[in-house]
Amino acid sequence: DPDLSLKNGRIFEFFKYRKEHRKLISEVELIIIDEISMVRADIIDCVDRILRVFSGNMRLPFGGKQLLFVGDVFQLEPVVPADQKEILSLFYASPFFFSARVFKDINLVPIELQKVYRQTDPVFINILDRIRSNIARKQELDTLNARYFPDFIPRNEDMYITLATRRDTVDSINEKKLAELAGEPITFEGSIEGDFPESSLPTSQELVLKPGAQIIFIKNDFDRRWVNGTIGVVSGFDEIEETLYVITDDGKECDVKPEHWKNIRYKYNEKKKEIEEEVLGTFSQFPVRLAWAITVHKSQGLTFSRVVIDFTGGVFAGGQAYVALSRCTSLEGIQLKKPVNARK
Repeated sequence: DPDLSLKNGRIFEFFKYRKEHRKLISEVELIIIDEISMVRADIIDCVDRILRVFSGNMRLPFGGKQLLFVGDVFQLEPVVPADQKEILSLFYASPFFFSARVFKDINLVPIELQKVYRQTDPVFINILDRIRSNIARKQELDTLNARYFPDFIPRNEDMYITLATRRDTVDSINEKKLAELAGEPITFEGSIEGDFPESSLPTSQELVLKPGAQIIFIKNDFDRRWVNGTIGVVSGFDEIEETLYVITDDGKECDVKPEHWKNIRYKYNEKKKEIEEEVLGTFSQFPVRLAWAITVHKSQGLTFSRVVIDFTGGVFAGGQAYVALSRCTSLEGIQLKKPVNARK
């Protein structure tokens, strides 16, 4: 989960289905956790304890299972609500995953990936690397701040996306932009069948759009016409055919149908000796959400060619500045609303 990494509720659901999970976990060989920078130390210790209990191996860390953590600890840090910070600090040196107590009994083996795929300009890559490592000099900041254009107003056809640190900034931009478009908004009602927690919905159950609305796709297309993170503009609807027409930022015209997301519980089939899925519920909706602006937290892992970076209200989490700047493929594609200084 890009917002909370691994939700406490999902972990404690394990205990509701002890028999099924004991069988499942006893057969698991490898567990992969992505975006590890955002996973808290106490969650890792919780995973360790669950794996020990359910695998029947209390002696070995993680019950003897292999874990692969993927991510960059210089990106967004774990989310720790204010009322939990003091409690967490009593038990952990930091909230980061590597401060988990389990690592007193097992060594992490680091594998560092060296190739940069998102950017190709060595000057921009150097700036990002220095910001990432908190060793940016005046010359790098000066080059970056040459992209400071406080009065810049993007043209709709250029499909700039604003990355902001605050959710209220994002909501305000999206609501204002939608209201400025001609015509009446149309609300598309998503449907939930079975058990699908509202907190886990990938987009709005009531999706409000107009022709001309800028959106972002939130799911890869099976036919590869778009990917999670592709920007587009709504060109029209066909409510009878349940079709949304979108022009993507590379000029493709796409007809978009509602997608389905599953809330899945996994169990182990002893007879077949394989892991099976049990679908608890489904959610159906168009795989888009409004995206003249999104939060920096929502942008982690995504790639854009043209961004407006709005640090109004300040940067409040480690890695926010680096993540925002590094989403863009080029320095020329960045428009800064506020200068970037060493503190940010």
